[in-house]
Amino acid sequence: MSNCPRHSIVAGLLFAVAIAGELEAKESEARERKEEEHVILDRPKEQLRIPDAELPILKRRAKAGDAEAALRLATYYGFFLDNREKPNRELQIHYYKVAAAHGSQTGMENLIFTYSTSTDRFDLSKACQWRRELKRLAAQRNMSIQSDAEWYYDLYSEYFVARRSVASKHYEKLGLQFLECAARLGWKEAQRELAEIYSDDPKARAVPRKSGPCVCGELPTGPIPASSPKSAITP
Repeated sequence: MSNCPRHSIVAGLLFAVAIAGELEAKESEARERKEEEHVILDRPKEQLRIPDAELPILKRRAKAGDAEAALRLATYYGFFLDNREKPNRELQIHYYKVAAAHGSQTGMENLIFTYSTSTDRFDLSKACQWRRELKRLAAQRNMSIQSDAEWYYDLYSEYFVARRSVASKHYEKLGLQFLECAARLGWKEAQRELAEIYSDDPKARAVPRKSGPCVCGELPTGPIPASSPKSAITP
C-alpha cells in the first residue's frame, strides 16, 4: 500500500509530460500556420502559384473540358506570372476561352472585360460575342446578370470618365458612344448624363457614329452565326 502514492506521483508526472508535449506540438503547428499566413499576407500572389508537378495535370484536365482547371491556369498565367510578357497574356486568354467554352460564367465575364477594356486586346466584336454567350448561359441557368444597358454605362464610366486623365479624344468619343447606347436601351442615369453633355456641348450631338446607334445592338440571346466563340479556344 505504501507504493501507491509513489505510483500516483509517477503517473501524474508522465501525464504532465504528455500534456506538455502535446501543447508544444500544437504551439509549433500554430507557429507554422502563422508563418504561412504571413507569407500569403506579405506575398498574396503565392496563393495563385501552381506547383510544377501539378501544372501538367491541370493542363490535361483543362484540355478534357474541366472549366475550373482552365480558370486556375488562366489566373496563374495572367496574375501569378508576369502578364506584361505576351506569351503569358496569350495563355491567360486561351484558358479563359477554354473555361468559357465549357460553360464557365467567370471565363465569359473575364473575356468580355478583356476585350472591352484592354489597351492591347480591345476588340468590341469579340466582347459582344461573349456577351451573347453569357446571356444565353444566364437564360439556360435562370441566373441574373448585368443588363446590356448597365454594361454600356460601365464602359462609358471607364472610357469617358476614368480615362479622360490621359487626354485622349479617342477614349472620350468611345465613352460617349457607350453612353448613347446605354441611354437608348433605357438606362435612366445614362439618359440624364447624356442630356447634360449635349446641353454643355451641342456639337457632341452632331458627331457622326460610323457603327450605328449602338456598338453591339441589344445583343439578342437567340442563335448567332456559325462563327460561335465556342470553337475559338486557341490564343
